[in-house]
Amino acid sequence: DSEIDQLFRIFRTLGTPDEAAWPGVSALPDYKATFPRWARQDLAKVLPPLDDEGRKLLAVRGHGDTSGFFMIFFSLIFPDFFPDFSLIFPDFFL
Repeated sequence: DSEIDQLFRIFRTLGTPDEAAWPGVSALPDYKATFPRWARQDLAKVLPPLDDEGRKLLAVRGHGDTSGFFMIFFSLIFPDFFPDFSLIFPDFFL
């Protein structure tokens, strides 16, 4: 699988990010306005064993500003594209 295939798999599930969902996404160096546009899938159907709390965690888009969610998600999957981004976990995650 290529990086673009992985990216498109993510887009097919979470929806293709745009400026409304991720302000500044179009300014990222590898963003292409020609990426296929996919709508967000119902996570209950995509991840049936996940409980309601898990789906709420993944459904950050419903809480308004999702730029943080996308930044975290993509920086974990494609760290080379976000060299200046690092996560600091609260003590309760350690």
